[in-house]
Amino acid sequence: GERRSWQHLEELTPLIEHIFVASEDKRFFDHYGVDWLSLARVARDLLIDQRLRSGASTISMQLAKIYWPELKTPWHKGTQMLLAMYLELRMSKGEILSEYLNSVPFGFQRVGVGIACEFFFAGHCSSLSPSQLASLAVIPRNPSHYTKDLDSLFEMKNRLLKTVGNTMDASSLELALSERVR
Repeated sequence: GERRSWQHLEELTPLIEHIFVASEDKRFFDHYGVDWLSLARVARDLLIDQRLRSGASTISMQLAKIYWPELKTPWHKGTQMLLAMYLELRMSKGEILSEYLNSVPFGFQRVGVGIACEFFFAGHCSSLSPSQLASLAVIPRNPSHYTKDLDSLFEMKNRLLKTVGNTMDASSLELALSERVR
């Protein structure tokens, strides 16, 4: 019942890769499957604030969860970490990123950025605006919420755009920040 459209990494714009890495795993190219700094931050937040502000799952850990869907509970985090390190030994960063971008669920039985671009924005990934790409990167976090609450999507999209703003010229960033995505 899922709809997919495979996109080779070479077919995607570098901005898509940059936005998704910034959204999901800022240090993707600096670790081997597990981001120990993020895990330490999460542990600190839990000890001090006794609440979880954000997770520490890397793209490799998320891919492990996609490959092995039975490992989705917090109790399986250690196994996810081991499988992420295993994937990092077997695959290049480009292969992992390509697999992730083509396997990430967007809700509505849509899997992968290729079909998500078509479904949400009626276009090919290369034709989307930076604002649309940033919105697309936010949706997998909570598809049912962000597709209904466009104000939250707008806020999260802009937060993400500000983190990747150094890859865009000032006028493009300003336009992307003001664009309301439908």
